[in-house]
Amino acid sequence: MTKERSFTAVTRRIGLFCLCLFFFDCAATGSGRYFAVGPITPRIVLTGLIMLCAAPTFFSEIEKQIRNPLNWLVMIFLCYMVFEAFRGQAFGNNAAVLRSDVKGFIYMLLIPGMLGLIREEKDVRLAVNAVLAGCLVQALVCVLSNVVLSGFAPSFYETYVEGIWAVNWGTILPCEYGAYRVFCKSSIYLVAACSILLGRIVRAEKTGHVIGYGTLFLLNAEAVMLTYTRSIYLTTGVVFLLTFVFCLLTAPVKKVLLRTFLLLLLFLGLTYAQELALRQGIFQYACARCFNYDLNAHIPLPHTWTEGDVDMQEITANSNETRAATVNGLKAIIKENPVIGRGLGATGEERNGADEYFYLDVLARMGIVGLFLYLMPLLLVLLRLVRRRTALLTSPETGLILIGLIGFLIATYFNPWMNAVLGIAWYALTSASVWILQDRKED
Repeated sequence: MTKERSFTAVTRRIGLFCLCLFFFDCAATGSGRYFAVGPITPRIVLTGLIMLCAAPTFFSEIEKQIRNPLNWLVMIFLCYMVFEAFRGQAFGNNAAVLRSDVKGFIYMLLIPGMLGLIREEKDVRLAVNAVLAGCLVQALVCVLSNVVLSGFAPSFYETYVEGIWAVNWGTILPCEYGAYRVFCKSSIYLVAACSILLGRIVRAEKTGHVIGYGTLFLLNAEAVMLTYTRSIYLTTGVVFLLTFVFCLLTAPVKKVLLRTFLLLLLFLGLTYAQELALRQGIFQYACARCFNYDLNAHIPLPHTWTEGDVDMQEITANSNETRAATVNGLKAIIKENPVIGRGLGATGEERNGADEYFYLDVLARMGIVGLFLYLMPLLLVLLRLVRRRTALLTSPETGLILIGLIGFLIATYFNPWMNAVLGIAWYALTSASVWILQDRKED
């Protein structure tokens, strides 16, 4: 079978290649600012190429795209965003935050872009494979830096951390009791990757594929644990549970139970062996920092801490106070203008222009109307998925991508994933993958 050589077909293939590079970049680096020329970064260039390459396909079937309600919802949301940008200027809101809001939400155009590029399930799989490749890079850096370097080359660590900061790849911070916190700006992709990998593990027929996907799953899970972040842990727990239930419904039950149990056993065993070998106290610190729980009182593990016992209240107190002040400041703004908000750029005085709580941010800046318009494409995607739910038996990875999006939506309450490219890109991928689902009732 020969490949189609029309201009539209060629540009679509180029666009898919750029889309894979784009998702690899998102999953591996998060910020995408390791190289920049003024305001131009690799991710901005890739986004422009994706949209240009999607345009011929999109306009070649313009009648179909006009009938697609997703495109209309995106356009309505972006028009409303422009209205809120003018309101933000009128209120004298934070100009830097206003620009950041516009630059973030403009990526909603990726939804029609991906609707133009992604036409078959193999296109979705290509994009997902690019995400898994990027997560492999991110997880390797996390584990090697936190476990190997801090365990065997601590004198090199300060220089290494400065290098990570210099390219804006992520955050590696020394914490209490000699622990290091690896908070990658694309860590939520590790959670989504774990969902995809678990789904592939329980369906794989070849032993080599099971081992390969299982190794990637364990590596990503270890990197997730090293974030020491409550929102990521909570998201991981919910996503894992949803993925497990979804696999039970779409794959042989015995295979799902056996392979999932084996993965959990391996994860606990490898992590415990690491604790014994390097004496880093990762489990104790994670339980103390995120759950205010003294694991060492029940399962004594060796560690190299010199400050004495873990003071769990000291670890969590500052974070809780900062978050409480942020939430209260945003709630005050929401009460003033609950319906349409106070315009883009609205931010509490305590925040210094920083974003954290996505839903409160949107309510403060764009009101109930803005949040509703933002979520409408997702509601439409869910309705379409319900109508084509039988197709999930032959396209199970689409369900896993949706579960990944649910993870984004949970984590974004605490961190700004969904008002930036990382979350919106996954939003677009979910929309496109659900939209190409077929069933017997499809026109």
